[in-house]
Amino acid sequence: MRRITGAIALCLSCLTLTGQNPDRITMSALSGSRTVCSQYGVNSVFSNPAGLSQINKSFFFTTLSDSYSIHDLWNIVTGHVFKTNKGALPLTVTSKGPRDCVEFGLSTGYGLELSERFYAGILTNVRYFFIKDIQDEAEISLVLGIQYRANDKLTFGMMCETPAVILKDRPVNYSCFVLKSAVSFHFTNSCGVNVEISKAMLLPVGFSGMFELALSERVRLMSGYKSGANELFCGLSALLPKMTLMMSASYNFMLGTTPEIGFVR
Repeated sequence: MRRITGAIALCLSCLTLTGQNPDRITMSALSGSRTVCSQYGVNSVFSNPAGLSQINKSFFFTTLSDSYSIHDLWNIVTGHVFKTNKGALPLTVTSKGPRDCVEFGLSTGYGLELSERFYAGILTNVRYFFIKDIQDEAEISLVLGIQYRANDKLTFGMMCETPAVILKDRPVNYSCFVLKSAVSFHFTNSCGVNVEISKAMLLPVGFSGMFELALSERVRLMSGYKSGANELFCGLSALLPKMTLMMSASYNFMLGTTPEIGFVR
């Protein structure tokens, strides 16, 4: 009991990539789960690049979401992760609406296995904004991640994103330094919990909790709550013969629901 209590306390200094899925690429859910304690594979591209070092093959993915079910407020992400000898290299393209202010993003980086239990990764994110009747804008930022797997059940990690460097003039820089720390614990191969604490400059501390459950060998469920965004989320992934289908939805108590669907091949 003391060991488990101490592990939870350490989440203040560490972001995790859960590690109990038999397929380290495809058994992931999207939406809220990737900002809590990311799974292996596709979610590592969005949150902690350290998890990329643990995939077992290259894969292609695409996701589509409708932010808060608002007309024209879309988010499309397409990419490919290339498996290497000691890690993986992601290449991701992002497009976000609405039409009056379209954002295009390009991300690449590397996840590296430093030892049997210690992993690290880096992502470079470049964003370009086409704003109607206003000068276009561009920025670049870095995401750094580490992960330590104490054993098959317990994982610690940390992720931080640097403030964006403005490549074109902008009246106000809205980006800031973000730090996320978390711990995951799996009771069995089919059941686990994840706890995350996050902090962005000038914003209060955020808390997220997630529960993960394998309904079968091919179907996995995730659900949880994010205090900073005041959201509930639920995701389901199904391992099909030639691809994985991922569906999720998050509910913001003020803004509404964000449905999302994704494919991994």
